[in-house]
Amino acid sequence: MIKQAVRSNAKFSAKELTSLNNLLLKQKKKILSVYENSPNKKFTGISKITQCSSGQSNPTFFIEDEEQGIKIVLRKQPKGKLLKGAHQLDREYFIQKELYHHGIPVPKMIFYCEDVSIIGTTFYCMECIEGRIMNQPEGSPAEKLEQYEEAIRVLAALHKVPLTSLKGFGSVQSSYYPRQIHTWSKQYQLSLVGQDANPEMQYLIEWLQDKDNIPTHNAQLFHDKLPEASVVHGDFKFDNLIFHPTENRILAIIDWELSTIGHPLADVGYLGMFLHLPPQMKTILKADDMDFMNEKELTTLYLKDIMETHYENHMTIPMFYFYIVFSMLRLCSIMQGVYARSVKGNASNQQRGKLIGTMVQPLAKQAVTIIKKEEKAEDAKHGGISFKFSNRFRSLKRRFEAFFKEHIVANDAEFENQYESHGKKWRVIPLIESLKKKAKEEGLWNLFLPSVSGLKNVEYAVLAEIMGRYPWSPEVFNCNAPDTGNMEILERFGTAEQKKAYLEPLLLGDIRSCFSMTEPAVASSDALNIRCSITQTSDGKFYIVNGRKHYITGAGHPNCAFTIVMGKTSTKRSPHRQQSMVIVPMNAPGLNVVRPLDVFGTFDEPYGHCEILFDNVKVPSSNLLLGEGRGFEMAQARLGPGRIHHCMRAIGMSERALTLGCQRVLKRKAFGDVLAKNPAVQQVLAYSRIEINQARLLVLKTAYLIDTHGVSKARSEVAEIKVAIPQMAQRVIDRMMQLHGAYGLSTHSGLPQMFMGARSLRLADGPDEVHLRTVARVELAKYMRKRSKL
Repeated sequence: MIKQAVRSNAKFSAKELTSLNNLLLKQKKKILSVYENSPNKKFTGISKITQCSSGQSNPTFFIEDEEQGIKIVLRKQPKGKLLKGAHQLDREYFIQKELYHHGIPVPKMIFYCEDVSIIGTTFYCMECIEGRIMNQPEGSPAEKLEQYEEAIRVLAALHKVPLTSLKGFGSVQSSYYPRQIHTWSKQYQLSLVGQDANPEMQYLIEWLQDKDNIPTHNAQLFHDKLPEASVVHGDFKFDNLIFHPTENRILAIIDWELSTIGHPLADVGYLGMFLHLPPQMKTILKADDMDFMNEKELTTLYLKDIMETHYENHMTIPMFYFYIVFSMLRLCSIMQGVYARSVKGNASNQQRGKLIGTMVQPLAKQAVTIIKKEEKAEDAKHGGISFKFSNRFRSLKRRFEAFFKEHIVANDAEFENQYESHGKKWRVIPLIESLKKKAKEEGLWNLFLPSVSGLKNVEYAVLAEIMGRYPWSPEVFNCNAPDTGNMEILERFGTAEQKKAYLEPLLLGDIRSCFSMTEPAVASSDALNIRCSITQTSDGKFYIVNGRKHYITGAGHPNCAFTIVMGKTSTKRSPHRQQSMVIVPMNAPGLNVVRPLDVFGTFDEPYGHCEILFDNVKVPSSNLLLGEGRGFEMAQARLGPGRIHHCMRAIGMSERALTLGCQRVLKRKAFGDVLAKNPAVQQVLAYSRIEINQARLLVLKTAYLIDTHGVSKARSEVAEIKVAIPQMAQRVIDRMMQLHGAYGLSTHSGLPQMFMGARSLRLADGPDEVHLRTVARVELAKYMRKRSKL
């Protein structure tokens, strides 16, 4: 007589017991293979079947021959109608059998039976591992940490298993997360038994289904040591781990129903999810707070184990919260499925199944809370104000930051080396060219141009600030001035012929350009003073350009192919209709780059700020932009967004200067203590932080106004930022130079170059006085209108 200690809805019939016993007797050699260290053991048949308390999805049983001391595990499909693709025991059996040979701690497989006539469903038998199964780490804080570290070590080992040995188990696909999100969302919907989807689940599903919220894994960020695809357990948690009875060592990973080939961070996020359980779940699961572990420690432990000697202390997993909320979706769907089976009467434990169903809404709500908290933290970086950044932009920004960290920050010293050997000789810097290719391949290219990138001004402003930290970086992304302004002009006002000849190669980064406006003979801050002439020939086929320009940025670059010249086509029209713009190739006869001009004694090679002589330079009439007398119109359209770019880069530069200052005062001592404790130094740092934050918000507000109301409605704000931001940057950088002492005056500190950049900006787009005049006029106009009404 076989004893059954199973739930009423899972009892085996007499016929099933007989069939199962007969089959096991036939398979006794395989059963005894798990007892190879006990050669005298025999299997005489089943004496007892006990159902495991766990195993809500696939019912699991202990099969015992008590007389012989033999105990194995049987795992079967649940009875009743099953959801498509669920409860695939053949996959469970296959993956464990293969992993056993790779040294991963799993039970030894005995046999798989697909004959449903035996016990009504397919099933398989495996070795029974005796040990401890815990809902969460147990014991002292030190023991809990040791158990957690062991779990992460085993998980990393699993992710290192080569996929070549697992053919047939699954394919490596880049669409892992979209497919998984679709599958689990559908599973949830199908498991609703007379219920409506709760709002939190709907929000979570919709957020995850937005592909812009899915991180793009950058393998190079982890030196290609974090696999793009691996075996994924799918339900990696403590109650699916069997620990040694007395040691904090894992003997087996169990419950492989959800295993597949996927992205390894899905498992890490699933483990991390248990750091964020809502109070209701903790009560039901009798779980304590995981105060001995946090996300940063978890990801650090995993990266150390998976990357081994390639791990570096600064490494983090970008947007780790995505993997956590993705895991919450999966668990919510699983729990909803268990609940549905309990309602239909085919769950392993009806009462517990219904209890599990009560945890779906709290967990979904927790996921939504995490998402909103992270998005709020993102907004906080911009002063706590939400500028309604799109999910697409958030995704792009994450990729941009990862690229910037890996290729710009890490290569700054190499850039300086190549600048000395190539740049100062007016030659192209090889590093820039190689990184341009990588940025283009990653889709981080022409980000400043809305028609290409799809970004709003307020979104690009955020990226411009990041670029400003390393002034050489914008060219890597083809976002460098004056090319950006020229591309904007050509894109908005150029003819099809002009775009093909000049815009397309600029967009590709194959050439560079410059903008010729400032003249040595007149005060060029008043564009009405421009004397350079652009005269059409009598036959109307050509324009002749005559004049002298100076401080023309970029004219010295070897790849500078053309310049856009601002000059006069008429002296008789109204003052603001006399100026025009014309495209002049740099190799045109009569165009002579006279000399590079210095700024504070430096020439900014290989770009340069040059003096150019136009001596009867002849260009086709088709090179005229928009039409005669339209120069002012184009200049104003060019300067609005361009000033946003300059100002945000200046803020990035100021942030870097402040960082250098803080680092300096934390490690330098004077008068018996570190400089950071000196009240005067603290004031310097505090004022700098305040001013940077103020400046950033003013620029973002301006960008927002341009996006929502157009440049004309932000006329005062555009002028305001051109005064406020360079002056702020100049003050902050000057303070940081002071904190560095004599070293702050050395170009090796990087600060003098920043100071020169900030000071130059106060003239580059017009002097402060011109912008102050604009602000005052706009302000006075408000009161003049009021007065006229009186």
